[in-house]
Amino acid sequence: MTNRIRVDMTKSTCTVCAVEFTSTNKKKYCTPLCASRAYNAARKADGRLATLRAQLKDERATWQAANAHKYRGKYWDARECEACGISYRVRSSEPTRACSLWCGTFLTYGAWPQCKLNIATCLECECHWVDRTGYSRYCEACGRSGVHHFKIDQGLRQRLYALDKWTCWLCGEGVDMEADTNSDYAPSLDHVTPLSRGGRHNKANLRTAHRICNSLRQDRPA
Repeated sequence: MTNRIRVDMTKSTCTVCAVEFTSTNKKKYCTPLCASRAYNAARKADGRLATLRAQLKDERATWQAANAHKYRGKYWDARECEACGISYRVRSSEPTRACSLWCGTFLTYGAWPQCKLNIATCLECECHWVDRTGYSRYCEACGRSGVHHFKIDQGLRQRLYALDKWTCWLCGEGVDMEADTNSDYAPSLDHVTPLSRGGRHNKANLRTAHRICNSLRQDRPA
């Protein structure tokens, strides 16, 4: 026969949030959170919280005054920027002379850096926009649409090599299909009309070329 322990449950009302709850013994608070809130309110009412904060502030100030000689000038220095003359904080181990990247550029090159600003033309829709980088070839709409994102898998790459009879279209010599991919004579796909000159990234604009020939040509006309 199993002995059963009788537990008497007591209903109580939380003195903080006024929620009714049931517990095995009579409690004043329904959760530890309400107990903490009541404790903090009592400390604030009788002034103990303000006294503790003042005590901690005095202890922190005393510690800083006692240990200031250990850290002053050891980790941080106050320096004057040689470009603009303002005072700035820097780690003692960093041999900097400027407060910012702009001032550093002025000290290095003797001129303030200029913002790259030019009117770019999209290679896809030929619209114009202000390009602050100087490197964008497509506008935001065409770049997101993926019109010019032509994927070349290994099977398509091999078919394009076969169409060109494994011959470099720049020098007319055969490519080494067994060469390492980093070899100068390894096969690669070259854009007949470079993308920077308005060429499209599609099968009609791709030809087989040696890796070295492709690199030396860059974006110059063939």
